[in-house]
Amino acid sequence: MRSARAVWIGLGLVALAAGGCSKASQYRSECEAGEPLKCYYLGDLYAKGLEVPQDPKMAARYIEEACVGGVTWTCPAIGTMYEQGEGVAANYDRARDYYLRACEKPDDEGCRKAYALFNNTCQQGRSRMACDDLAGMLNDGVAAAQDRVKAADISRRTCAEGSNAGCVRLKESCDGDIVEACFHLGQLHEAGTGVAQDRQLATAWYMRACDRAHGPSCEGLQRLLGTACKRGEVAACLEVADLHLAGPEAVRSEERALMFLTDACGAGAQEACDRMVGFYERRCEGGERDTCVELAHMYARGLHGVTRNPNRALVLYQNACTNGSLSACFEQAETISRGGDGITPNPTRAAELWEHACVNEFAPACGRLAAVHRDACNANKLEACFQLGQLVEAGRGVMQNDQQSAMLYTRACKGGYGAACAAMGKLYLDGRGVPADPKRAATHYQQACQSGFQAACAEAQRLGGAQPVFIVAPQ
Repeated sequence: MRSARAVWIGLGLVALAAGGCSKASQYRSECEAGEPLKCYYLGDLYAKGLEVPQDPKMAARYIEEACVGGVTWTCPAIGTMYEQGEGVAANYDRARDYYLRACEKPDDEGCRKAYALFNNTCQQGRSRMACDDLAGMLNDGVAAAQDRVKAADISRRTCAEGSNAGCVRLKESCDGDIVEACFHLGQLHEAGTGVAQDRQLATAWYMRACDRAHGPSCEGLQRLLGTACKRGEVAACLEVADLHLAGPEAVRSEERALMFLTDACGAGAQEACDRMVGFYERRCEGGERDTCVELAHMYARGLHGVTRNPNRALVLYQNACTNGSLSACFEQAETISRGGDGITPNPTRAAELWEHACVNEFAPACGRLAAVHRDACNANKLEACFQLGQLVEAGRGVMQNDQQSAMLYTRACKGGYGAACAAMGKLYLDGRGVPADPKRAATHYQQACQSGFQAACAEAQRLGGAQPVFIVAPQ
């Protein structure tokens, strides 16, 4: 097509040079007679100043007549004149129209010029229409390599700015399996930018892309549903839980699914409660100790729609304690210390469990153990007074107090509990809770040794082997 145009122009100029007659007059007459190609020839003479004065305005006039008259290969020329303001006032819309006239035929030059015009104008932010046009050409692969993802991104921008064409193209691209377009639509409807804010539509668009494993869309869907779930919308909780359970691999997470099921259960959805408990049962059976403890809490307290079952809870606590869970040991002790609900009270075993947990730094167990020892000490059980003194001295489960621990040790020591006498001797050596007094320390160690507490004998001998005397309360 372009070579034919060059031949026509060449023939016209050759005839002009060889004929010696005024081709300008001839072209004018023929142009006025309705031959648009001759209008172009005449315009070309004015553009080059051949046989007529060079006149850009006249050139533009006649070249435009040729284009309008149907000689589409001349349209890029007048389009360029409108784009650059040569012989006519610069006019983007007319340049666009003339380039597209040629491109629609199609004409490569018209397509290239149209693409360059749209690209430059869009990048400069001077025309939203230019961006829409550019997106269309990229989407269809006209005058440039097809890039439907880039086209979708441009349409996202124009849709956000209120362009219906941009929004329509996004929907068409989404329908055409461009997941980025679905994602953009989800973003726009979520934020209400350029389109109506609509969470249901945003969810639907995100879901379409997420179903095709588009990570950002899955994240958007999680965020949207998660926010609704936190507001108490049970359906959203269940939906996002299902997404984490059965969605694309990239977003699967039983932990997050369980979190949302818990929220839905808390909002009163029995379905969510049942599914949540099912999770805990399966995980507990699979050996997850902490999960067994949580499940035991549910049965012990009747949480999350679970029917209260203290005996089932006790079995779970026992198993978890055996497997090393200190919190389970504590709860097991709590359960058997009070008994009831078909469970036989066992205070001795409960104290052993609290002791085990306390020794391993589980603070709540130390507090309960201190209470047990205090009750026993008040009942004149000397070992309990000594053990309570140890807890008070170390500040385990109770407030640390050296003076109070000295009083407790003294009480047990007076009753002949050797370990308490040794502990009192150490306090006198260190001057904690009582004045430092090596002689009294030696006396207490000797008393402990003679009471059968062999560990104190070496220390008593080292300090001088003082004879036992009546031990008075610390001053």
